[in-house]
Amino acid sequence: MKVKGKRLAGFLLSLALAFVMMPQLAFADDAVAVIGDTEYSSLEEAVTKASAGDTIKLIANTELSSTLTINKKITLDLGEYTISSGFDTGDVYDNGEFVPLIDVTATGDLTLKGDGGKIDAGDNSDGDDNAINVAGKLTVNEGATVNAYNYTIFVMDEGKVILDGGTLTSDAGRYAVEFYGNYEEASLTVDSGNITSGGISVDSSYGAVITIKGGTFSDAEGGDGFEFSLYSTYSNSTTLAITGGTFTGCAGEFISCYTKQEDVSITGGTFDTDVRDYVPEGCEVAEKGDG
Repeated sequence: MKVKGKRLAGFLLSLALAFVMMPQLAFADDAVAVIGDTEYSSLEEAVTKASAGDTIKLIANTELSSTLTINKKITLDLGEYTISSGFDTGDVYDNGEFVPLIDVTATGDLTLKGDGGKIDAGDNSDGDDNAINVAGKLTVNEGATVNAYNYTIFVMDEGKVILDGGTLTSDAGRYAVEFYGNYEEASLTVDSGNITSGGISVDSSYGAVITIKGGTFSDAEGGDGFEFSLYSTYSNSTTLAITGGTFTGCAGEFISCYTKQEDVSITGGTFDTDVRDYVPEGCEVAEKGDG
């Protein structure tokens, strides 16, 4: 029995030594992102080298020196890291050009996920800033946050945005999601997640389809209350359908319809303001607590 015990102890010691001597996963000091086992010293390089369908994993904080263009289908795993701006981002109203931190083109399909990671266009309180422009498709999943002082998501043309567990924040009196383009095919779908805005949460200037199934909408600290600002043109209409979600810190005029052609329906959700005008016949409004 003693011999067996010694043999077992020797085996366990050998196993422990083998484990200690195994190569440990380590990245180069200048690595910012990886695709599989391949390291890249910049996020721009990783995006350029990525094939459609690849997942790019961020392994360090990074600052972009110019707009990052997404023109294919990729997933960006932010992990716990932040993508920030090292240049001035602006909007069309100031200089006639869209200057976002990230630009998802008509052929682009970007999915964001993470573990507390963030895309941060900064606190440009002296001007305007854009975090992400979307002419293609953007999905923001759980663990990923997109922040801008003024314009968090700018939806261009027929762009489509899906919020599925992620977070969008805009602290100033501007827009968390702004639709810009004469296309009613543009859309926002909120399945879950959070939108925090110190002003207009969602603004549709030229037509869009907005579907709110869940999620939490709230006013930013020091904000004036958030709202939906809806506008339709003669050729393109805006549709807002709210079937769920929690809405707190609503502005006095929670939903603004400027041309009276907008199609608004609320059949579910919890609100801290009166939304009876938008509830169709046959649906019951139940008050909870003080509201």
